[in-house]
Amino acid sequence: MELVLNKSDLLTNAEIIDNYLSEKSGTNYNYAISLIKNGFCFAAIRHNNAFRFYPSRFMGYKNNSHTLHIRNHLKDGRKTNPAISKILGQNIFIEELETEYLKYCKSLGVTPKKNKRSFWIFK
Repeated sequence: MELVLNKSDLLTNAEIIDNYLSEKSGTNYNYAISLIKNGFCFAAIRHNNAFRFYPSRFMGYKNNSHTLHIRNHLKDGRKTNPAISKILGQNIFIEELETEYLKYCKSLGVTPKKNKRSFWIFK
């Protein structure tokens, strides 16, 4: 699969995750929840007064989907993270975003893994 090249590619993938979450149940919804719950690196995008978080391994491939992501046996954060960093700058741990991420997970009704996470801020 082709790596993302610009902010538009990232926004397209964020919209796909948002659409899956809006379903509130089903296979796509559960898949999106799993990606968010188990992720390490996230693009943080502000929506209204809160952040939403999008996992890098999904976000880093152009025009991604649940089906394409599952079939992509070569998916690798060591490829997607540099592609996203070229667009958004270096990802880092930001305590404030960690707090926001935990709030976001709570709003989705999930408990995330106790991973060390890092974030890109989408501006």
